Amino acid sequence: MKERRIILVSVICLLVTVLAVETLSQTRRRPLRRPSRAAPQRAAPVARRPAPRPGADTEDRVDLTKGYLNVKYACKASDEQWEVLKAKLHNIGRLRRQAYVGVQLTLNSASSSEGRQSGSRRRSAANWRWVKRWEDESPSELIEAEKIVDKIIRRLEASSANEKELTELMAALRGTKQAAQKQLLKAKEELRDGLTVRQEAALVLLGWL
Repeated sequence: MKERRIILVSVICLLVTVLAVETLSQTRRRPLRRPSRAAPQRAAPVARRPAPRPGADTEDRVDLTKGYLNVKYACKASDEQWEVLKAKLHNIGRLRRQAYVGVQLTLNSASSSEGRQSGSRRRSAANWRWVKRWEDESPSELIEAEKIVDKIIRRLEASSANEKELTELMAALRGTKQAAQKQLLKAKEELRDGLTVRQEAALVLLGWL
């Protein structure tokens, strides 16, 4: 009986040893897993604003400093011809600013959000403001029509508007715009002068003629 116990214990010890050795060998054979590196996230592409067309809507403010390179490419003008065309385009852009000057009346974003949070649908006059395209320009860079518009806005925002002054300013603004519109027609005729049919077609598509 004693010998059987000894044999049983020996068999159990042997089995435990075999299992331990097998487990150890499997652990050594198992390849180490490297921590996976997260793929670098690409930054979302920044949406580019389309470049404004110099001859787009007549109310658009024309940038007079970029040289209208798209027009030069479209017209395939020589350097000598381009100097003449560029001066004419510059003049048309200035006249368009004068002839179609205007502003917008918008609701301040802060006032709008406060109104939504309070649940009120009413909008007081103080929450609205005039938005001008030339707000960031110095007074010396403004054309005559823009200066008149600034004066009208100041009168409107005053506590009491002088009707006589407003009437005179409105008449001056209308006269300035009408004169610029007539000059604009003449400037377009001058721009058309000396163009080939192909160049004229390109300027029509770009909104200059």
